[in-house]
Amino acid sequence: MSTTQLSHLVLKVNKNQDTLNFYRDLFELLGYTQTIYDSNFWNFGDKSISVGLYFEEEFYAADENTVGLGHLAWDVGSQDVIDNAALLIQKYNLATETLGSIKAHHGIDFFTCCFYCPSGNRLELVYLPK
Repeated sequence: MSTTQLSHLVLKVNKNQDTLNFYRDLFELLGYTQTIYDSNFWNFGDKSISVGLYFEEEFYAADENTVGLGHLAWDVGSQDVIDNAALLIQKYNLATETLGSIKAHHGIDFFTCCFYCPSGNRLELVYLPK
């Protein structure tokens, strides 16, 4: 019996060089590689969800009153990834929401980095120490 799983996500982004460079840098930091069949899609291993970029010439980021994806989050393997993401955020002068260690409402201590891409999409990186 086969299982059903999510295949891919597509983000709407502005088509400009800063956005393209940012996502290339972010996806490389996270271990993604561009697919051969479509340069707008990035994969992370055989069984993971692909992430694609859909370019809009005049795309405006959604605000909190717009229905749709709230944010995209990745579990990362180490605190180093969070630290390197902080450098990436500085490089692209991006707005941050959270950066550092927090105790969530469910009582688990973890490290997180919530920020907005150049197109305004909310992204999050999470590291849960073992």
